[in-house]
Amino acid sequence: MLLFVAIRSEHQAVLRYALEIGLPVTKVHGRESEYFSLGNIGPRKVMVVRTTEGPFSHAGSASKAFHCLTETQATGLVSVGMAFGTMPSRQQPGDVLVSTGILPYDEAHVRTSPTTSSFHDYSKVRRFPASEALLNEFRATAATPEWRRNVHIGLMLSGAAKIYCSEFRDRLARKCEHGRGDFVVGGEMEGVGIASASPQDAPNWVIVKAICDFADHDREQVIKETRPLACRNAARFVLDTLSRKATP
Repeated sequence: MLLFVAIRSEHQAVLRYALEIGLPVTKVHGRESEYFSLGNIGPRKVMVVRTTEGPFSHAGSASKAFHCLTETQATGLVSVGMAFGTMPSRQQPGDVLVSTGILPYDEAHVRTSPTTSSFHDYSKVRRFPASEALLNEFRATAATPEWRRNVHIGLMLSGAAKIYCSEFRDRLARKCEHGRGDFVVGGEMEGVGIASASPQDAPNWVIVKAICDFADHDREQVIKETRPLACRNAARFVLDTLSRKATP
């Protein structure tokens, strides 16, 4: 099992919580990446891999997912860290988001019409489903008393753009989720790369991230305050699930 993190705060949160619950943390040098082994957690050997932010570049999530899955022969991948929420009236910073799938919103078509100079058509955006087996493990943790009020399970937007506009966020969520099953609960930047390294009919991944902002105009200031909580909650939720520490 590979745990993917993108930024330093996400990486540190996973390693710190691993040490808190008594897991060994050992640096391992591979051909394609540097890994941090957490030893065996339940039936799995678990390693942490850091990418750059977003899907692009040699060290981005797309390239890293392909090369690291090939090198380690891992059978599962969980992307852990921070995300933006899409429902500020129902969500709060620190709430955990679990993806049933991702919607790569960069697949939009830019068109023209007689009444507008241009518009974005999201009808062709594909739904990439997450691993149902991994989802079921996280659903079980989400149903426990500790987590049931603070976990949101649904689709997640994923793309390379950083969004600072609540109006655009709402329009994107509404247009992309139409006809694709679940509500959009949040968005992030690495999932689209991770999904590209997995067969769509046999996915081996899931995105588990906690809310640090709502993709609006003041997100940069908000993130400074909420980043530690979001990173810790995501790390705690994932590692407690994998180590079977959640109590039904």
